[in-house]
Amino acid sequence: MDYEAIIIGGGTTGTLIALELGKLGHRVLVVEAGGRAGMQGPLNLAGDGGIEGRGDFQGSYRMRSDLGTQYHQGVRGLGGSGQIYAGWTYRFRPVDFRLRSTHGVGADWPIGYDDLAPFYQRAEELMGVAGEPDPGVPEFEGPFPMEPFPLDYPTQVFNRLLGDALPFVTAPQPRNRVPYGGRPACRGYRQCWDCPIEAKWTPQNSVIRETNKYGNIEYLIRSPVVFIEVGDGGRIDHVRCLTSNGESRLTAKTYVLACNGIETPRLMLHCSQPNAPEGLANSSGQVGRNYMGHPHCHWEIDLAENVYGGRGPLHTSNCTAFADHEDRAVASAVNLHYIQAPLPRPELNPDLWGAEMIRDAQKDSGSVVYIGLESEMLPDPSCYIELDANVDQYGMPVAIVHYVLTQYARNGINRAATLLREALLKKGLKDFEQRRPQHDGGHWMGATRMGSSPDDSVTDSFGRAWDHPNLFIAGASLYPTSTPFNPIETSVALALRSVPEIAASLGGSRR
Repeated sequence: MDYEAIIIGGGTTGTLIALELGKLGHRVLVVEAGGRAGMQGPLNLAGDGGIEGRGDFQGSYRMRSDLGTQYHQGVRGLGGSGQIYAGWTYRFRPVDFRLRSTHGVGADWPIGYDDLAPFYQRAEELMGVAGEPDPGVPEFEGPFPMEPFPLDYPTQVFNRLLGDALPFVTAPQPRNRVPYGGRPACRGYRQCWDCPIEAKWTPQNSVIRETNKYGNIEYLIRSPVVFIEVGDGGRIDHVRCLTSNGESRLTAKTYVLACNGIETPRLMLHCSQPNAPEGLANSSGQVGRNYMGHPHCHWEIDLAENVYGGRGPLHTSNCTAFADHEDRAVASAVNLHYIQAPLPRPELNPDLWGAEMIRDAQKDSGSVVYIGLESEMLPDPSCYIELDANVDQYGMPVAIVHYVLTQYARNGINRAATLLREALLKKGLKDFEQRRPQHDGGHWMGATRMGSSPDDSVTDSFGRAWDHPNLFIAGASLYPTSTPFNPIETSVALALRSVPEIAASLGGSRR
């Protein structure tokens, strides 16, 4: 046996599980298809397989959607898409775990809010969250690690005009208000997707750096896993990965699949074999089914006064007024997850000069703000992942992602837009534009759902595959429903909750 645990995927959840198992003394290997992805500093490398591929997954999947064919955002490489996320950390609300019981739609999770609450707390401490509790979430032990960011000026203007109908509050975010976790405080560079000073938490600047302290945690990079073999009794026997020297065979006691919400089901469907004829962990037929994203659209609003955009952090606020509502049985919940004011683009009058020109430019510019809306999706038969006959650069079948903006999601988006229009008209503000809904921006959920029974789910509540006792799955592909909130904190919390079960499969702590 080469390792005690092999983790396939070096993103947010995979590296976190590796760190936690390594702390317990277990010998762990993280196998990553991509390279360093900009990772600086030392790394405990078991090897560099030398297979260099695209870092953005293009060529590995394609979309078939009524919203178009644009590709999702994603990163193949150490840190995964945790390197480019916007930087919001939301707890799901109790109702989100009991959607079918409460509203008669979607599904109930096999766990409730209380099961995840202590792991949310640990996730917030790990990531360094600045914020204040969501009033829709029960009280929890202790405050966030950092005080919330102040609302930016455009949000203050919006609240003064429309806050009685759509109040925006500071959004919880893993962006340092003060130095924390060895990272500096935010300086407002507005490059939050890829923070130049690492004020925002990422797997690379936190978890992966810490794994370097442990000689029992190693990384094999640029080595895509192309097949997982099932042995006797349904146990995973070994994995095969590609290197520049050919195919390598790796063995462990326990395996964790932590690729992402498309790559994980894609690999599982590909691994059809005599001991798993429908693919890995697919006796229920649910692998690749119930794919969910976060349909996203922008509202463009003219507030009729200069908001002096382009300053401070990119986004500081959100409005959860529609995160649960009385019509949720027929219309999705949505999160208005930011107000953004771009840099003004004034039209200069060449006939004016000096202070007069400045006053004229300010009068006609800088009053437009954008509100981002993110809608939940329900698990739906029309949204699923399947394999194509074509293959990618690694010889793996291309994943076809069928993605439909269902009427439920359209109803939720339109419901919120109607209420916003009414609020604008009451204030005499008429310039409003709702842009066409877009894809989910990288929130890939649901295609290996957890559940309470092997008949209708892929794993139990810890991500343990029903069909294979030594295989665990991590990440947002486990979600039975999507909720209107960004998934990263819940994925981290679920990973932390799974670690004792994974460690138990290895025989407990070594320390």
